Amino acid sequence: MPNNGLLISPVDDENLNDVLSQGCWSPVEKISVQPALEVQWHVDNIEAGESAFDVYYDNKCVGHVKWALSGKHNVSNALGGYCCRTSCGCFAARSNSSVGYISKCKT
Repeated sequence: MPNNGLLISPVDDENLNDVLSQGCWSPVEKISVQPALEVQWHVDNIEAGESAFDVYYDNKCVGHVKWALSGKHNVSNALGGYCCRTSCGCFAARSNSSVGYISKCKT
């Protein structure tokens, strides 16, 4: 990974934390689907089934997601998407409009 890249990592992944503790050239942004953890990006107010939730950056609500998906893995993916898009210069408000287009993979 280049030194000007961005590594997005879940804060509660012990294996990734062990690897990152050995050193990383690139900036690292930690994300969490647990609102109690202190990270730059996290979610809160998660509705049953993860069908809706609020996205926070630096403890400020920057978006609300309401979609047809469920599962914490999808919430984590959406949160990573917010982090990635913002690092590329896309404001959170634009991410709010695009995240609603995420859908299940068709088999």
